[in-house]
Amino acid sequence: MTKIITPIFLVGAERSGTTLLRLMLDHHPKIAFNYEFEYAVNQINLNGNWPDLPAYYDYLSTNSIFLNTHFTVDHNLDYPTLHQ
Repeated sequence: MTKIITPIFLVGAERSGTTLLRLMLDHHPKIAFNYEFEYAVNQINLNGNWPDLPAYYDYLSTNSIFLNTHFTVDHNLDYPTLHQ
């Protein structure tokens, strides 16, 4: 029987201690983290508009956190679907 694991997202404001909490929780043998996820939202403008996809792909190509995940980008997806 395969056990389905539901992901939990740790979200908080900058400088609120979420990185420290993530580092502490990451030492638990049953908890795993896949880096921080700012690259998914950093390019959304102040009006909440999604970034231009070619510019976003360029941003991801140099973002060290994204590059360390070894994720790939499906260029056939729109911005909201890309982050599901």
